[in-house]
Amino acid sequence: MLIVMPVKKRPIIPLCRSPFLQDVTIALGRRSLKGVRYRNETLSFEATEDDVDGDVVERLNIEARTSFGDLTKIAL
Repeated sequence: MLIVMPVKKRPIIPLCRSPFLQDVTIALGRRSLKGVRYRNETLSFEATEDDVDGDVVERLNIEARTSFGDLTKIAL
């Protein structure tokens, strides 16, 4: 009997245009984030653009959720 376990996909870290956010995403990409993935059931990254006083700024959202439902959000 063959048992197939679901493969946990690694979250894709988005490309950012801001030099600062590029440095952050490169640093995150170089690390395996194994400890973060082990403790958190869900780990997601999202790059968005917001309008702040007429200027368009880029934001990187990082969200981690444990199997107990605890949520950690970071916005850069």
